[in-house]
Amino acid sequence: MRTFNRTYLPEEVKFRGKEYIKDRSIDIISEHTLTKRHVIVEVLSINLQNKIDLHGRPYKPSKHAFIEVKSTLDRIITPVSGRYGAPMGRIGKGLKPTDGARVFDCYVPMIDGAYDKGGAYWGLGSPLRVSYTKDLKYVEFYRVKIIEN
Repeated sequence: MRTFNRTYLPEEVKFRGKEYIKDRSIDIISEHTLTKRHVIVEVLSINLQNKIDLHGRPYKPSKHAFIEVKSTLDRIITPVSGRYGAPMGRIGKGLKPTDGARVFDCYVPMIDGAYDKGGAYWGLGSPLRVSYTKDLKYVEFYRVKIIEN
């Protein structure tokens, strides 16, 4: 497993042509929670390097798991976790571009019909879709309206 040392927590890590983002579904890092798609980022502020805490021990870096991004949808549907269970849906961002930027649209795969693959709860209903721009400045989730005769 590859480990990176940083003085700040990055949004993403690039390594050997692959991109990794923070896996928010993992709180405690152990060999049982990590897969081959993970890397570890250890963060220790410059101000704390070579310093001693109140107990006379050197400060240790905090460890964060990052997971490989395989598609744009993986960047949108990131793993979530909540203290009291799954969050209700996800928040979109930005306004639909009017400058001619290309807007992509795709189906959001669901697990058990009510949860997206990242663990957010959407409830049962018509198919869930997401519209987005490649740079992710615009992301909007919506349900397909089914018209029945």
